[in-house]
Amino acid sequence: MNTENYNRSLPLLAAALSDQRGIRVDVGGDHAGTDGHIIHVPALPLDADETLLGVARGYIDHESGHVLFTDFGTLEDAELSPLEKHLANAIEDVRIEALMAQRYPGSAHNFRDTARHVFLGKTHEADPDPAFAVPGYVLLRLRSQACPELAVKAQEAATAVALHFPGLVTELEDVFADIRACCPDTQASITHARRIASLLVSYEKRHAGQPDHRSSAEDHGQKSAGDGVTSEADADGGEQVKSDAGPEKPPSLAPLFADDAAGKLPKGLGEALSEELENSRSYDPYGGMTTAVEVPASFKPMPQEMQDKTVCLQSLLRPRLRGVLQADTCEGIIPATRGKLNSRRLYSVPLGNGHVFTRHVPARLMSTALHILIDRSGSTTAFVRDIAVSAYAVAHAAAGIRGISVGMSVFPVSYPGEEYCPGVSTLIRHGQAAPRLLAFDASGCTPLAESIWSALSRLMSRREPRKMLLLFTDGLPDSSDKAEAALRDAERLGCEVYGVSYRQTGIVGLLGAQRSAVIQDIDDLPNALSGMLLAALRRAA
Repeated sequence: MNTENYNRSLPLLAAALSDQRGIRVDVGGDHAGTDGHIIHVPALPLDADETLLGVARGYIDHESGHVLFTDFGTLEDAELSPLEKHLANAIEDVRIEALMAQRYPGSAHNFRDTARHVFLGKTHEADPDPAFAVPGYVLLRLRSQACPELAVKAQEAATAVALHFPGLVTELEDVFADIRACCPDTQASITHARRIASLLVSYEKRHAGQPDHRSSAEDHGQKSAGDGVTSEADADGGEQVKSDAGPEKPPSLAPLFADDAAGKLPKGLGEALSEELENSRSYDPYGGMTTAVEVPASFKPMPQEMQDKTVCLQSLLRPRLRGVLQADTCEGIIPATRGKLNSRRLYSVPLGNGHVFTRHVPARLMSTALHILIDRSGSTTAFVRDIAVSAYAVAHAAAGIRGISVGMSVFPVSYPGEEYCPGVSTLIRHGQAAPRLLAFDASGCTPLAESIWSALSRLMSRREPRKMLLLFTDGLPDSSDKAEAALRDAERLGCEVYGVSYRQTGIVGLLGAQRSAVIQDIDDLPNALSGMLLAALRRAA
């Protein structure tokens, strides 16, 4: 995987991570979160800067860790208080991120970057109540173990806590040491969280009602510097004001245990990242970065008439595609130590040269992964049957050529969801035998960019050195800007993209005349397709 190119394209990265980790990542809509199975990332603007893309990468890694390693059932059954839940999440975040870094080392870099971004790069409004400095300190102290850059800020938080709650930081250190030593699962995170909450309750009980010695000492210093313990009234007869009042009541930890404490507790990494993504989302459902969702195909079998036409077209296509897809090259005849004797090299035998024979080097085949993407949007109604026949004919013709891996998918496919999330169905999977032929009607919009990103993720996971994407579309996407962004991603990844359209010239504006073909009738496909691919091969030579 070309990490740099993937990181520059959020939909492509999401699709690749879905394939790699087995976790579905949906990019689209307006909210960020996970239900324990699917990670949702809101649609981001196409011109999102590197900082926002880094936030998205860190968020996906963070939530992937929860999906893989957090026992959500145990968390729900624990019936935690708001404070205990906050502490458990803080501990669990650190635990699952450490496990993610072990399994996927690249995620450790994303976690450090996002931690610095959230806790160092932004100014957070602190709650004026000193009690809420304690969970903030716990959060920073736990994170400073994996991100040393937070150590200074954690120490500043410890100083603030010690100022209001003497001795509490020392008591908490014992729990931190135990967390580092043993925190194997979600239940352990809950146990440590309850231990911290119990420690805070115990500290509050021990110190409740005691005078604030810090405030008393400050008052005593101020009085020593003054002229007396009382101040006489002004000449106009004001009342006396005594300054030797008793010491003030110390700050209390009680607000942490209130039912409404959840809204005042500091945000963890996941919460902060999800909030930033939601605030930065694109408000245009068709213009932001989104991904297509894999939907099982539910189309009817192709009528016999269409099947016969597919077989006929396939036989015409195969011999034409064989040369341009395999790109055979012969190295010719080379000297060898065995084979056919070359009498012209016998003179070199006394010189110790044993390469007096010749042999033919077999043809070198350029293995190719070909993915065919079919557009069945409403604008293709007039020729959707021809598109189906053409696509299947190309797929079956190419599949019969040695060294060619063929995949095929169709879009759009209805997806029952609350948010804008286009669907795509796989008709032929790479490395598998082609199933029965299917027919489909034209309907829906044209989420071309999302479908290209979905196809690219499948292509780039293949080992074949040459990768090709063949579009059967009218070239009229929902968003031209987004389609062009997807095509730029394909170019960066070294994937060749070609297009065929029936009687619609939009594909030429999208791909250019050299990588597209506009045909009027299905019988024109063999010549048009082979000519387009052969011309591209000659340009690359």
